[in-house]
Amino acid sequence: MTAKLPKISYPVPSNKSGHAFTSAEELLSTLGGESSGLYLVGSQGMWHGGIHITDATIPWCALSTDSEAEREHCHELYKGEQFIRCMADGEIVAWRICEDYDKSAIKWQGEKLFLSTSFVLVRHYIQPGDTTESGLTFFTLYMNLAPYVAYKQQGNQLDRKAAGVLRYYSSVEDMQAGRGAGKLAKDTPVTLSDNIVTRSSDRRQFTEVTITSETKNVAGDMLAA
Repeated sequence: MTAKLPKISYPVPSNKSGHAFTSAEELLSTLGGESSGLYLVGSQGMWHGGIHITDATIPWCALSTDSEAEREHCHELYKGEQFIRCMADGEIVAWRICEDYDKSAIKWQGEKLFLSTSFVLVRHYIQPGDTTESGLTFFTLYMNLAPYVAYKQQGNQLDRKAAGVLRYYSSVEDMQAGRGAGKLAKDTPVTLSDNIVTRSSDRRQFTEVTITSETKNVAGDMLAA
């Protein structure tokens, strides 16, 4: 057997544009601004096997509700400009999405903590050597994620705008063959579908979209809605 090394990613980007941290030291230095939940020993002097990531250090990944309790804490509605990254290739083995924050807040140091029990548990496998004896199965847990209500209030998540000039294809067959139909201009409004297609030549994924209003492409050709 050959070695199996999964792709490794940092759990959050370094800024709202999605740029990755350059090193683990840079990430941990940024998270040093958190008031609690540090790795490997927490602020209370006890072992802590994970890290806390909040709006205090990574506000571009924060996604909040418009509830009175959250407005009292963060004073603004965080829109989740960037998503949480899975730290390694793997498979989801357990998950839960709660509807809203737990109504029975936890009292802690004079504050009320509203808990979200949403989580995702992912199983990974790494085999640095050529034999299975060198293999290791491990898990990463992403917990206290935003509740479902935080996603609902963000509007129609399928309505998007092109982030830049993007090549588009008129059919799956053209995409697989690399026959581009043109380029969409930046900020072209589109609606995403659930249809995601993987190109066989390079395993790149594409999403089927609908142009929501009559618009021109980069070449000046009119595209119907």
